[in-house]
Amino acid sequence: MCRRKGTLSIILILLFSALLSASTALVFFLTRGSAAAVSHEEGLRSVYAAESGANWALSRLSSGAGGSTALTLEEGDRTILVRITDDGESGRIKVRSENEKGDHRRFLTIDFSSETVDGKRILTVEDISSVPF
Repeated sequence: MCRRKGTLSIILILLFSALLSASTALVFFLTRGSAAAVSHEEGLRSVYAAESGANWALSRLSSGAGGSTALTLEEGDRTILVRITDDGESGRIKVRSENEKGDHRRFLTIDFSSETVDGKRILTVEDISSVPF
Protein backbone atom coordinates (compact mmCIF):
# COMPACT_ATOMS: atom_id res chain seq x y z
CA MET A 1 0.00 0.00 0.00
CA CYS A 2 2.72 2.53 0.90
CA ARG A 3 4.38 1.92 -2.43
CA ARG A 4 1.16 2.70 -4.24
CA LYS A 5 0.68 5.99 -2.36
CA GLY A 6 4.21 7.07 -3.29
CA THR A 7 3.55 6.38 -6.98
CA LEU A 8 0.34 8.40 -6.88
CA SER A 9 2.16 11.31 -5.23
CA ILE A 10 4.84 11.32 -7.94
CA ILE A 11 2.20 11.21 -10.67
CA LEU A 12 0.36 14.15 -9.05
CA ILE A 13 3.59 16.15 -8.71
CA LEU A 14 4.41 15.54 -12.40
CA LEU A 15 0.86 16.49 -13.42
CA PHE A 16 0.95 19.73 -11.41
CA SER A 17 4.40 20.54 -12.83
CA ALA A 18 3.11 20.07 -16.37
CA LEU A 19 0.06 22.26 -15.67
CA LEU A 20 2.24 24.96 -14.12
CA SER A 21 4.60 24.92 -17.11
CA ALA A 22 1.71 25.09 -19.58
CA SER A 23 0.03 27.97 -17.74
CA THR A 24 3.33 29.88 -17.49
CA ALA A 25 3.90 29.47 -21.24
CA LEU A 26 0.34 30.57 -21.95
CA VAL A 27 0.70 33.73 -19.86
CA PHE A 28 4.02 34.53 -21.58
CA PHE A 29 2.57 34.19 -25.08
CA LEU A 30 -0.58 36.13 -24.21
CA THR A 31 1.36 39.09 -22.78
CA ARG A 32 3.76 39.07 -25.71
CA GLY A 33 0.85 38.98 -28.15
CA SER A 34 -0.94 41.86 -26.44
CA ALA A 35 2.25 43.99 -26.53
CA ALA A 36 2.55 43.30 -30.27
CA ALA A 37 -1.10 44.24 -30.77
CA VAL A 38 -0.61 47.55 -28.93
CA SER A 39 2.48 48.32 -31.01
CA HIS A 40 0.60 47.51 -34.21
CA GLU A 41 -2.27 49.78 -33.17
CA GLU A 42 0.12 52.66 -32.41
CA GLY A 43 1.71 52.22 -35.84
CA LEU A 44 -1.70 52.30 -37.53
CA ARG A 45 -2.66 55.43 -35.63
CA SER A 46 0.50 57.11 -36.94
CA VAL A 47 -0.26 55.98 -40.50
CA TYR A 48 -3.80 57.37 -40.31
CA ALA A 49 -2.59 60.62 -38.77
CA ALA A 50 -0.03 61.08 -41.57
CA GLU A 51 -2.71 60.35 -44.14
CA SER A 52 -5.00 62.92 -42.52
CA GLY A 53 -2.23 65.54 -42.69
CA ALA A 54 -1.73 64.80 -46.39
CA ASN A 55 -5.48 65.06 -47.02
CA TRP A 56 -5.53 68.43 -45.26
CA ALA A 57 -2.65 69.67 -47.44
CA LEU A 58 -4.28 68.43 -50.67
CA SER A 59 -7.57 70.05 -49.67
CA ARG A 60 -5.81 73.33 -48.91
CA LEU A 61 -4.04 73.31 -52.27
CA SER A 62 -7.18 72.31 -54.17
CA SER A 63 -9.10 75.20 -52.65
CA GLY A 64 -6.71 77.63 -54.32
CA ALA A 65 -4.31 78.40 -51.48
CA GLY A 66 -0.82 78.32 -52.91
CA GLY A 67 2.70 78.86 -51.75
CA SER A 68 4.95 76.99 -49.42
CA THR A 69 3.98 76.52 -45.81
CA ALA A 70 4.65 74.37 -42.76
CA LEU A 71 2.20 73.46 -40.04
CA THR A 72 2.33 71.36 -36.90
CA LEU A 73 -0.91 69.76 -35.73
CA GLU A 74 -1.42 68.03 -32.41
CA GLU A 75 -4.17 65.53 -31.76
CA GLY A 76 -4.12 63.71 -28.44
CA ASP A 77 -0.67 62.16 -28.05
CA ARG A 78 0.06 62.48 -31.78
CA THR A 79 2.06 65.24 -33.50
CA ILE A 80 1.68 65.77 -37.24
CA LEU A 81 4.13 67.94 -39.19
CA VAL A 82 2.94 69.03 -42.65
CA ARG A 83 5.28 70.80 -45.09
CA ILE A 84 4.02 72.06 -48.43
CA THR A 85 6.38 73.23 -51.16
CA ASP A 86 4.45 74.75 -54.06
CA ASP A 87 5.66 76.83 -57.00
CA GLY A 88 2.30 77.02 -58.76
CA GLU A 89 2.99 74.29 -61.34
CA SER A 90 4.38 71.51 -59.19
CA GLY A 91 5.19 70.82 -55.60
CA ARG A 92 5.69 68.39 -52.78
CA ILE A 93 3.82 67.58 -49.60
CA LYS A 94 5.80 66.03 -46.76
CA VAL A 95 4.03 64.69 -43.68
CA ARG A 96 5.52 63.17 -40.52
CA SER A 97 3.37 61.70 -37.78
CA GLU A 98 4.64 60.43 -34.44
CA ASN A 99 3.41 59.68 -30.95
CA GLU A 100 4.67 61.62 -27.93
CA LYS A 101 7.45 59.10 -27.32
CA GLY A 102 8.62 59.39 -30.93
CA ASP A 103 8.80 55.63 -31.37
CA HIS A 104 6.02 55.21 -33.93
CA ARG A 105 6.97 57.60 -36.74
CA ARG A 106 5.35 57.43 -40.15
CA PHE A 107 6.30 59.48 -43.18
CA LEU A 108 4.43 60.37 -46.34
CA THR A 109 5.70 62.31 -49.35
CA ILE A 110 3.45 63.31 -52.24
CA ASP A 111 4.80 64.89 -55.43
CA PHE A 112 2.18 66.68 -57.48
CA SER A 113 1.70 68.86 -60.51
CA SER A 114 -1.07 71.40 -60.96
CA GLU A 115 -2.84 73.30 -63.68
CA THR A 116 -5.67 75.78 -63.78
CA VAL A 117 -8.73 74.82 -65.80
CA ASP A 118 -11.66 77.24 -65.99
CA GLY A 119 -10.36 79.14 -62.99
CA LYS A 120 -10.12 76.03 -60.84
CA ARG A 121 -6.87 74.45 -59.70
CA ILE A 122 -6.52 70.78 -60.63
CA LEU A 123 -3.88 68.72 -58.80
CA THR A 124 -2.38 65.58 -60.26
CA VAL A 125 -0.48 63.30 -57.90
CA GLU A 126 2.73 62.18 -59.62
CA ASP A 127 4.35 60.06 -56.89
CA ILE A 128 3.68 58.87 -53.35
CA SER A 129 6.40 57.50 -51.09
CA SER A 130 7.06 56.85 -47.43
CA VAL A 131 10.76 57.65 -47.24
CA PRO A 132 11.87 59.24 -43.94
CA PHE A 133 12.92 62.88 -44.09
